[in-house]
Amino acid sequence: MGKPKSRLEDLPLEKRLKVTLYNKDDCNGAIRGQKIPGALGLKVQRFAVIRGIRHHDDFAHELRGVAPEFTRALNARAIMSGVIPEINDSSEIPYCIWYPEPPPQDTLRNLVKRYPEMIYHAARACAVAGYFDLYSELQVFPEVHVAAEARDASLARKNKGSEAIYEQIMSKHLKFEIMNDYDQSANLENPRPAHLNGDTAVFSDLTARMLHAGVDNSSKRSVKLVDYIEWDSKEYNTYSYFNITEDMGVYDDSCGAPEPLASFWPLLYSPLPTDLPPVNKDNLILSAAYRGDVDRYVRLRRPQMIEQEFHAIILGIYNHPFWARWWSTQVPVVPEKSKDVSIRRAINARRIISDDITCITPGTPESLVPRRIWWPSVASPVTYVRLAQKRPDMIESCLRACIVADYEEAWDEILLGSSDAPNDSKITRLSEVIRSHIYAEAKDSSNPHYFDDIKLLGTARVEKLDSDMYYLDDMRTARWMYSPRSTAQRVVIKGKPFALTTGERGADGIPREPSNLGFTIFGMDEIGLDDKIWDQESYIEVKEMYDIHDTRDLSTY
Repeated sequence: MGKPKSRLEDLPLEKRLKVTLYNKDDCNGAIRGQKIPGALGLKVQRFAVIRGIRHHDDFAHELRGVAPEFTRALNARAIMSGVIPEINDSSEIPYCIWYPEPPPQDTLRNLVKRYPEMIYHAARACAVAGYFDLYSELQVFPEVHVAAEARDASLARKNKGSEAIYEQIMSKHLKFEIMNDYDQSANLENPRPAHLNGDTAVFSDLTARMLHAGVDNSSKRSVKLVDYIEWDSKEYNTYSYFNITEDMGVYDDSCGAPEPLASFWPLLYSPLPTDLPPVNKDNLILSAAYRGDVDRYVRLRRPQMIEQEFHAIILGIYNHPFWARWWSTQVPVVPEKSKDVSIRRAINARRIISDDITCITPGTPESLVPRRIWWPSVASPVTYVRLAQKRPDMIESCLRACIVADYEEAWDEILLGSSDAPNDSKITRLSEVIRSHIYAEAKDSSNPHYFDDIKLLGTARVEKLDSDMYYLDDMRTARWMYSPRSTAQRVVIKGKPFALTTGERGADGIPREPSNLGFTIFGMDEIGLDDKIWDQESYIEVKEMYDIHDTRDLSTY
């Protein structure tokens, strides 16, 4: 008879922190404050426990001291329930003490007396609850996160006390940033002047719920590690960069937070106000990156890149020399991180296109050598000739650029090396370096010179190049890239003007140009943010926009 199998629940809690076994029912039980999961090794399980602690008074008290995040959650729950807990060191100080409910006024008053370092946590709770008298009594600096929280409570929940707190802060000539929602810290020693900049996870944002998901392995011998949550990308949430409750809003279903109280659309084409209105600024960040607007970007960007931001940065570097120059000061010359490598490679491409090949030396790592050096504009012919001489492994890219720019003499000089070299040496050289990209570009060119040279390689070689051409990762020749005609679907998506930014990518990982932007911004003017069509449609095409326009015209008669 075998040894009886022990249950996970019977293991010491410290050991259960190392057990990585996803169980859907366990997570749901924790969220509802019913039971602590048998396994606590996955983040999603700990999120579920923290969620349960925050929302249920009597849940999981035995986890105090087991892990700092559990202790912080228990302390937050105690404060919200009107109890001042024993906090032994800074790692046990909870950041958010106002969600799902703000504490009573007397609790906040006593909390500050006992733990003065939590005075701004208390001030922010006052902003959420509308405790104007207590807020005034605290005599804190006018802090921007407190102001944003007060504005949210005033506008979203019509709280008059919160409105008074907001107006008092905004009446001050100087405001300060002391709290930090990105890293859940409060810097009382070094408050810095600041403005409202969309960097606050306000109470309304915290109502978003994220569905926990995974493969349930509770009855299997082989354990597959699963550790993630899901949410509908159409729903508004800020959990990709904020987690002030430390539970990621994990739940047994997914539900977005209310849409921001103001629209970002007018700010895409208007000067930014000193204090940002309550908008989702993500699209403003993408706009600044794509347009190469350093001032806007530096002001608006978050500590970690948001979705699509990296691709917008790359496009901006290719299109804007000043933007490329600024980014050259932001990443190492020889970077290690993959995104920095891509940014440095794009900078090098922009420099070559701007007739500066000093960035490319014989020792430049291959990963930093760009291949598309002819878009969105071309360099001078001498640049391509000199670059091919400097880096023979770039001859293919330089020849393709010569076709794109129609630099016949530069093409010949790269292949011949000198004007008195015999023509057969040109064909020999071409045979050594030609690839399908050059073939496709020459075939698509209006100048037959390049394709005539390639045909001298012989029928068999040409047929091989022709067949290989259809297996290229990037079939976009210059005629396609520079054509004013676009086959891309043009649509207006209410919350995503940069929806095409992360589309098909080709050489050097360059994302597709978001040619949809013009139609999007003017189309939104025509359709309007409040049109009832958004209740049924997630996006609107060109024809539908004209139908809307025609219907409105008829209604005026």
